Amino acid sequence: MFKVQKISFIIILISVFMTSCIGLKDFHITSHDEPITKISPPISSQFQKALFKAQMDAFGRHFSGIFLIKPVPEDTSFRVVLLSEFGLNLLDLSITKNSYQVINCQDFLNRKIVIQTLEKDLRMLLFIPEKVKKIKAFQNPETGDLVYKMKFKNGRVYFSTTESGLMKRIELRTGLWKRLAADLVWENQPFPSTIVFSSKPVKHTMKLTLLNIEN
Repeated sequence: MFKVQKISFIIILISVFMTSCIGLKDFHITSHDEPITKISPPISSQFQKALFKAQMDAFGRHFSGIFLIKPVPEDTSFRVVLLSEFGLNLLDLSITKNSYQVINCQDFLNRKIVIQTLEKDLRMLLFIPEKVKKIKAFQNPETGDLVYKMKFKNGRVYFSTTESGLMKRIELRTGLWKRLAADLVWENQPFPSTIVFSSKPVKHTMKLTLLNIEN
């Protein structure tokens, strides 16, 4: 019985390993120690405010509205406000590099798992993880696309970019199963026009479509 369990466990580990390598199967490693300065968050602080149309499906509910994202230069934080389509303030967050603060939240959204999910989604766009231990760089020889793999205290993060440096995908992995990803489309440079978030094993999706940006 113990032998069967051991074999099953090894098979599972191999499956997880193979799955984690699929995204890099056509890539060649180009560097074992890239500087952190090579990577910048897809949404920097070089703008006044940005408006996104938001659609989210999570926890058995559908949300839609407008996300307003505004940098606060005084403390390098970002103010993120979710508005209803009628202008009602549904959620108001202040996000810094290491923490977040709920300034206002409507009762139907005021659940820890909902707020933390939104905060993790947005943090992927606004900040690069701190205390990164090692950065490896991989390149697809056919397309020129690059992937930067970082290890940090709680897991790994993968940044996929085009050869010109536009961020295509960010994937955060913690533990064996937890994954949070953001796929980006760039039609109006230098700002992503569409961002789609997804996660496992807790399934949620959120699509942000750029409406307006003030520089």
